[in-house]
Amino acid sequence: YCIGGGCALVVACDFRILGEGAYLRLPEVPLGINMSWRSIPRIHALVGPARAKQFVMFGEAVHAAEGLAWGFCEDVAPTGGALEAARAWAAKVAALPPLPVRMTKEAVDALDKANHHAATFMDRDQYLLTRLSDDFREGVAAFFEKRPGKFSGD
Repeated sequence: YCIGGGCALVVACDFRILGEGAYLRLPEVPLGINMSWRSIPRIHALVGPARAKQFVMFGEAVHAAEGLAWGFCEDVAPTGGALEAARAWAAKVAALPPLPVRMTKEAVDALDKANHHAATFMDRDQYLLTRLSDDFREGVAAFFEKRPGKFSGD
């Protein structure tokens, strides 16, 4: 399972391989917390603006097959086979000439992340504002009390 911070780490990877039973989920927004960790620009780059909003705002699980269709991952492996599949991908990359691989990665990352810098500042500011809100406190309390939150927009 790839939830919250684990999902933020996964979307930072060059390639993602999910096992058939795996899913990704971000519970932050339904708990009154903004999604941070610089993950929104990465999610947007992978799945586009509408899917990024859907994924981040609703906090619903995206299972492996759906994740492949959306662009969250490059491959879905049989249950228990994700590590083996990931190692096969890594071996393919490792067998290539290192310099052009590095140059390709740098070029693609530079294009992909051209606007990430601006979003990074928004990410920090949004966290600070959200952290001071009544809804943030309510979301955290609701989580620990295992109940739905009652949000006021304050």
